[in-house]
Amino acid sequence: MMPSSCLGPVAAWRSRRAAVIYIRFALRMLAIVVPALCLLLSGCATSGLDPSYQVKATDAIIVLGTEGASQATITPGRSDGTTWRFLTGFKNRHFVNVRDGFVVVRLDATSPDTRYGVYQINNTVVQSANIATFAAEGGTVTYIGTLAFNTEEIETTRGWMTGRVMRKKWNPDGAAEFLRKNYPELAPRLRCLPTIEFQKNKFVIF
Repeated sequence: MMPSSCLGPVAAWRSRRAAVIYIRFALRMLAIVVPALCLLLSGCATSGLDPSYQVKATDAIIVLGTEGASQATITPGRSDGTTWRFLTGFKNRHFVNVRDGFVVVRLDATSPDTRYGVYQINNTVVQSANIATFAAEGGTVTYIGTLAFNTEEIETTRGWMTGRVMRKKWNPDGAAEFLRKNYPELAPRLRCLPTIEFQKNKFVIF
């Protein structure tokens, strides 16, 4: 039997350990609940950039192709080059309906330590180990690539996190044709750079 003099420190250690476990669990739940709440509070998804919008010199216009998705959520996050961390809040978050296989959105330019992530697909949080991220450069119109989502294939991480598997594809001709039909003023400015990177999917609450 453990001496009574040791029970105090042991009890305190167990209490701290339990608190750490509860906090980690709560943060993991927030990573799921917060984006869903953001979606509910933000209202219906938009159809993307209004064709009549007067593009500013500082705007970053992103053209993203999709397969197997009717709606996508693009949200800012911090990146160290290998790990992407979801940031809570509403600023610069976009819930966009896919149109003819493409999404066109106006974003603020990213800084060296920030990237955007495709965090939800069809109102479902992408809870996979890796998430599709990309940078946005001000003053440009850029097709960054196409994401294909396999809705039947499930990825499991640590036994409890599941998400839709996504793959990168490249369809610059399709992006150019889409802009010519729907955004004729932007079409001549289109550049095609395959900048999508899969990074480790983490999150941060602040």
